[in-house]
Amino acid sequence: MNLAETFRGLIRRWYIVLPGILLAAVAGVYTWSVTEPAYERTATQILLPGMGTLPEEATNPYLYLGGLPSAADVIVRAVGAEDALRDIVEEHPGSEVEVTRDPTTSGPVILIKVTAPSDAAAGQIIDEMVQRTATILADLQGAQGVPADDAITVTPIAVDQVSQPQQRDRIVLSAAVAAGGILLVLLIASAVDGLVTRSRRDGRGGRGGPRDGDDDALVHDEDDALTGAGPVGARDGSPEPQVAAGDHVNTAGSLSEPKPEPASAVEDRSAEGGDVSPTASVAPSEPDDDADENVDAPSPTPAAPAKDAAAPRRPAKAANRHKPRPVAARRG
Repeated sequence: MNLAETFRGLIRRWYIVLPGILLAAVAGVYTWSVTEPAYERTATQILLPGMGTLPEEATNPYLYLGGLPSAADVIVRAVGAEDALRDIVEEHPGSEVEVTRDPTTSGPVILIKVTAPSDAAAGQIIDEMVQRTATILADLQGAQGVPADDAITVTPIAVDQVSQPQQRDRIVLSAAVAAGGILLVLLIASAVDGLVTRSRRDGRGGRGGPRDGDDDALVHDEDDALTGAGPVGARDGSPEPQVAAGDHVNTAGSLSEPKPEPASAVEDRSAEGGDVSPTASVAPSEPDDDADENVDAPSPTPAAPAKDAAAPRRPAKAANRHKPRPVAARRG
């Protein structure tokens, strides 16, 4: 089955395809309505050196960020660890937290991204993560006995106060439901068309019609029946005349009896020593009183062509109704 046949089958089963597509579209819209979008918030923080590590005359710590990217990597590992995030994820099911260094800058900038099923949950998680970063940084430096003047500090740069709805998951899920429904409908329609076509084909074959693989013959037969083409007997319903061995067919297609051979020809061939076939047809001889009339009688005119080749066959009339007289063959 090629693509064209499949398409024609789907057209024949339109009463399955159209309602199925509508149901699939309704299912996709329903999935869109019941699926809530995800809400995303981000926060960026920067590490600053302690005032005790700056030159005596330095007053701007942002000018001395050269050695802090390595410290930022350490903070990212500590804050974004799975064990550190487990309690937040369990408290807000369906939420995701990602802590990385900001890839858009080479400075010690920490990027926190939160995705939650609701705007309120996203805001709560982002605030908690900002506070946790400062707490973990202080704990790490306190464990190493770093003086307060030399300790690195973390300062928020930007924290989103409004979540951004993310429709990607919603679109993907709705499209998957609709596409899956349409595909299922097409498969069902194709299967139904195949079963119906096979059952009709088997039914025709059981009644003496064409078997499997004879669809072209069925179509051609139907076309011939509509246009009047095909055999003569098939057009008017009468059986096609059968031509028996020995019968002669004229130009008009009608059948005629074989023309008997004149007795004079048989006698001439016997006189010449030829063989006379026992099955050869011999024309009956005329009585003596009519012999002269038959000698000068003209040959009968050929029958007119039949008007309808499918007309029933009529036996030819005998040329002579008198009892035939046996003819003795001459011996040389």
